Amino acid sequence: MRLGLAILGASHVASKYVNICRALPEISVIGIYSESAKRAADFATQHRLSIGTSNLSELLDHPEVDCVLVATEPERHLKLALYALQRGKHTLIEKPLSSDLDGAVHFLTEIRNHKFVCSVVSQKRFDPNLLLMKQEIEKWQNEPNFITLEDFRFRDQNYYEAGSGWRKHGSHYFLNQGIHWLDVILWFFGKPVSVDALPVPNRRSLDCSDRSIAILRWDNGSVASIMGGSFSRSNTVEKFTVHSRIGRVTNQDSFRAISKTSQHVLSSLWKYLPLSSRTPSLLESQLLDFFSAIRDQRAPKTTVETAIRSMELGLAVHGILDYEANSLKSE
Repeated sequence: MRLGLAILGASHVASKYVNICRALPEISVIGIYSESAKRAADFATQHRLSIGTSNLSELLDHPEVDCVLVATEPERHLKLALYALQRGKHTLIEKPLSSDLDGAVHFLTEIRNHKFVCSVVSQKRFDPNLLLMKQEIEKWQNEPNFITLEDFRFRDQNYYEAGSGWRKHGSHYFLNQGIHWLDVILWFFGKPVSVDALPVPNRRSLDCSDRSIAILRWDNGSVASIMGGSFSRSNTVEKFTVHSRIGRVTNQDSFRAISKTSQHVLSSLWKYLPLSSRTPSLLESQLLDFFSAIRDQRAPKTTVETAIRSMELGLAVHGILDYEANSLKSE
C-alpha cells in the first residue's frame, strides 16, 4: 500500500522530509501547505510537488492524501494536527509536540477516541546503539544505575531568530533540541520520582534558557546527571552513559574503533546507497514506523503520551515545573 502524504509547513525541515520520502517506496508526497501562498507555491516548484497551497482544506480534501506531517512552528502543531485528524488523516507531528503543556494534555483528551494513527517525532528510539544499550541494561535486573548525559551543540543567534522567531521565547534547550534524550531516559528507566534543576545563565538576547543542568532520581536508587545546551562552539557532544555494579554501557561503544574522519565519510556516502542495501537513517525509521502503524492498524512506537511525558520532564529540567510535587498530567 502506497500512502499519500501532505506536509503542513514549508520549512527547512519540510524540505528534509520531502527528500527522505523520495527514497521510500511506501510514500508519495502529494503537496505542501503554508499560510503564505507564495511560499507554498515556491516550495512546490522547488521540490516538484503537484500542490502548493495556502488553503488547508483544499490539500486535505485531495483524494490521494492519506496522512499528514505537521512541520510548522510548535505553537501551531496542535491546532493543525487536530484539524487533520478530524478530517480523517493519520498524523505525524514534528518535535516538540507543543510549547504549551496544558494545550498538549487537552489535545490528548480530544484525540483519545480517534481511530487514526497520531505519532510524534522522536527518532532516537530507532537508534541501533540505543536499542543494544537498552537490551544490555535490561539484563541487570533493575540494579540501581548512575546515568550521565552530556548533550552540547552550538546554535547562533540566526537560529533563534529564524522564521517566526518562536525559538527566542519557546525553545528551552530540553524542550526542543534536547527533548529526544529526555524521551530516551523515560524509555529506558521510566518516570523519575524527583527532578532537581540547577538554573544557569542564558544569553541575554533570549527569553528561554539555552542550557540546563539537573539531577533525576528513581525509586530503585538510580540517579541521573543531565547537562546540555546550545551555546557550545566546539563539536557537537552527545554522550549517554549508564553505570551499575554489573557493567557500563554508552551510546558511543559501537564507534570507538572508527575515527571521526571515517565517520564523516561514511555519513556523506550513506544517503547515496539504496535503502534496500543499508540501514535506514533514524528519520527514515521514524517514517517507516508511522507508515507501518497505519498499514497494520497498531500504535506507533512514539505517541502523544510519550511526547507529553518528555515535555513535562523538559519543563522540570529547566526549573519551570515542580516535578516532585506535580502528578503527571499525562496520566
